[in-house]
Amino acid sequence: RRVQEQRPAPARPRVRHLLVTRGGARREEPLRREPAAHARGRDAGRGLSLLIFLSMGCSSIIGLIFKSPTSFTISRSLSPIGLIMSVIVLITGSIWGNLTWGTYWVWDARLTSMLILTFIYLGHLFLLYSFEHFQKADFAASILAIIGMVNLPIVKFSVDWWTTLHQGRSVFRVDGPSMTTDYLITLMVSFFAISLLLLYWFTNIFYIIIENRRIERAKILND
Repeated sequence: RRVQEQRPAPARPRVRHLLVTRGGARREEPLRREPAAHARGRDAGRGLSLLIFLSMGCSSIIGLIFKSPTSFTISRSLSPIGLIMSVIVLITGSIWGNLTWGTYWVWDARLTSMLILTFIYLGHLFLLYSFEHFQKADFAASILAIIGMVNLPIVKFSVDWWTTLHQGRSVFRVDGPSMTTDYLITLMVSFFAISLLLLYWFTNIFYIIIENRRIERAKILND
């Protein structure tokens, strides 16, 4: 008698669901993972926002240790640029989230940590203009920038440390990028193009701050 071997049925993929509110009714809908290539624009903006804040934090540390006015000026010049980049990332991310996940906002680890970074940028800019003398403002803002650096690895590695709606890393991976070559080239070109634009913006703000401080010192000496 021949015994037919029974093969186990292939495992069905687990589909995650998201609780969505539409027209006042709440129901679960299948979560559609956003394709890695489609999220690259936001990833470039988020990467620049993190890089700008890291530069602010390092400049603040150098300024406090070596009493370097130039380092404080660099941090002050980067602050409004980083704030605008963070706000753009949150707005465009919310729009894409509504199209992909059916909701503008969820308290996801990546989204929440990015929102915290935006508030830190806002607080840094607020401190810069809350004091009459720029030296006191630079000191207070530098302390906040150094403390805020703790949030940078949380934003970066939140997709690895917690279960989030965002896909994992797709560029800097041990086994190589997970996206196709054309999307990778587009990402790199866009990243460097935006970086050049921000560099031009930074140099303009930097020289304006230098000129304003020169005028302020001249008024103090004349008085």
